[in-house]
Amino acid sequence: MNDAQKLYDARLKRTNLRPGQDITTDTVEAAYEIQDEILNMQNESAAGYKISMTSPETQRLFDSSEPVFGPFTESQIISEMSLADYNIPLAELELVFYVNETLSLEDDAENILSKCTVAPALELPDGRYDDWFPNISNTKSLQTVPLPVQLSSGKLNQRAMMS
Repeated sequence: MNDAQKLYDARLKRTNLRPGQDITTDTVEAAYEIQDEILNMQNESAAGYKISMTSPETQRLFDSSEPVFGPFTESQIISEMSLADYNIPLAELELVFYVNETLSLEDDAENILSKCTVAPALELPDGRYDDWFPNISNTKSLQTVPLPVQLSSGKLNQRAMMS
């Protein structure tokens, strides 16, 4: 079974994977390919995109030298959620880009922005690994980075984006 199928199945079954054992992908390019495969498995298209790891501090946490992006679909835009639907949920404030017109590789930043609506969102990423998010509460160099909120019980009644 390939990495995309393993991640997709883990999402559907709400099970955890073992880092470095269950998933073997180790490049950003391969991760983006998996992202595209999972989007196809969901039989949905992207309604827009979000950008993560925009600060050097956050990039260092994940051993990255650049921000990364990810699509979100209409089914991931929710108005109510139950923690029973999540493995290890977090809450993060994000900027999302709703795509209003077709984007092309030739588009520069100005054209991309003119074809999108930028909006705030509450992202609810869910872990596929135990202890998947670095413990940044004790990291002094990250004092200016907003900390995600670990969700532990109850319901959240807001417009949110699920990962």
